[in-house]
Amino acid sequence: MANEGRVCENLMTPSYLFTLTSVSRPFLAVGAVGLLEVSTTDDTTSFVLPNGLNLTNPNGYNTSYFRGITGYMMMAAYGTGDPSETVAFQDNDRLMWPMTILRVPRDMTGVWPEFPVSATECTLSYCVNDYNSEVRNGTLYERVTSAPSERSAQSWQPYHLNSSHFDPNNPSRLEFSNIYSAVLRTDLQIENGFNVSKLAVDGLSYFFQKTFTEAYSLKDRPNGTGALGNMYYPS
Repeated sequence: MANEGRVCENLMTPSYLFTLTSVSRPFLAVGAVGLLEVSTTDDTTSFVLPNGLNLTNPNGYNTSYFRGITGYMMMAAYGTGDPSETVAFQDNDRLMWPMTILRVPRDMTGVWPEFPVSATECTLSYCVNDYNSEVRNGTLYERVTSAPSERSAQSWQPYHLNSSHFDPNNPSRLEFSNIYSAVLRTDLQIENGFNVSKLAVDGLSYFFQKTFTEAYSLKDRPNGTGALGNMYYPS
């Protein structure tokens, strides 16, 4: 599994997913003009993951009605290109785009927090596949198997270590950044022979960011810090 380009992990374990009940905790809701941060004096329950993603609603909320124009959250996702911001893939140095997802099944009815919330994290990673092709009776048959896909430690190296745009906290990440991606680098190399140019790595990361994320400041993270960006709340 570690060498595959697409991997999903079930996060429904006590070591990952936990619940938090609090009073007057702000929460995100879907309004007519987009995301709203709603303050409440009601007790709320949050389903929380270690990277800060949470699904929070007031206790007793019934899915059969809405309060005004505000609809409560039944799904939240967090996308990033930084392994340190994932739950289950922090040791993967080939990440192209992971997403962490908390959701309630569509059309589920009931009262919050008595919902079957699911937690999953899936990732796309740079990898190498072996293709064995054979033509039999005019038909092409292919067998695809995962090959060893370790990242070369000598690849993705900055040309100028003293650059003011060099990220000292996470120098090897593949995530596009308006600041840190200005640093010129060597190609990303997988298994000593399969190269991906910096232009391609940056372009793919930028595409995923623009397609699957919306900048929003996530408050009240369990670790006490704020996060900007990469939040995706489908309506």
